[in-house]
Amino acid sequence: MPRPKGLPKTGGRQKGSRNKHLRAAPEMFEQLSFNSLEVAISLINNESLDMQYRVGLLKGVMKYQFPQLRSVEQTGEDGHQVVLQG
Repeated sequence: MPRPKGLPKTGGRQKGSRNKHLRAAPEMFEQLSFNSLEVAISLINNESLDMQYRVGLLKGVMKYQFPQLRSVEQTGEDGHQVVLQG
């Protein structure tokens, strides 16, 4: 007999849980003493690599080093335009 529509899910895998191999990856990297940030920085400093490749690596590393800011819309009362008076 099928489940009635609208009945919430019961049992099974929890939402957002990781696979076994994804749970083990951070531990494996720690055991190998692998630091991706250090590797990326050493590649960025390697002058024998193409400049575009190095800039791409730098952009990739920066998004983990510095938080990306979101744009915020400012509105006045009741959603109207903000009026600044000086």
